[in-house]
Amino acid sequence: MEAQAPSSFTGFLQQPWYTGRGIFLDPPTAFMSNSMWTLSLPDGMHPENVFHGEMTFSFCNQIFDKSRDKSDLAAIYSAYISEQLLQYSGLKGSVHIGALIIEPVIQGAGGMIMIDPLFQRVLVKECRIRNIPVIFDEVFTGFWRLGVEAAADLLDCVPDIACFAKLMTGGVIPLAATLATDAIFNSFFGDSKVNASTSALCAIYAFLFTLLPGDALDWINPQWKQRGQQS
Repeated sequence: MEAQAPSSFTGFLQQPWYTGRGIFLDPPTAFMSNSMWTLSLPDGMHPENVFHGEMTFSFCNQIFDKSRDKSDLAAIYSAYISEQLLQYSGLKGSVHIGALIIEPVIQGAGGMIMIDPLFQRVLVKECRIRNIPVIFDEVFTGFWRLGVEAAADLLDCVPDIACFAKLMTGGVIPLAATLATDAIFNSFFGDSKVNASTSALCAIYAFLFTLLPGDALDWINPQWKQRGQQS
């Protein structure tokens, strides 16, 4: 839960350990106004310098056109992402980002916000260059929600890991699936249960109690706290 931006769900009562260990980018969004599709860029991308013709579209499919990858706007996105990654490395010291996690095309939990597909394609590309694994959260968008089997098809990007749920059964029963490339899967494959990190999880659980303030866990079952201190 550390890999999420600060919100009402990351407060002390729900996540007393939360520190927000991640870099959270402000993405450009797309919306329809007066029968035209329009992009809205955050101030950090200096939208005043972007040619108006790259900001408006007559049809939705134009937003997904791969020819946009060679546009000036793609270069602006690339520079913005590189700058943010560089600043984060400077603030945190020598650190490697564990993974990129995005909801492709539509941010469902964020309020049904459409992200510019070009930005997400460029973001994936920049992460590939830096050997950062790419994870697509397709819990909302997967299984034909957007008219295709997966939103990754709209981006023309193949993630290293993809998570699906919801429309797998249409809500009839709870069901979810996590898919991974062979490279990711084989990293955890083996005859020993150690590869499943069972012992690591126990160690993390015990170590958690040494990181939190003394009264941080008073609101949970006292027996859990006692067991953690004894571990």
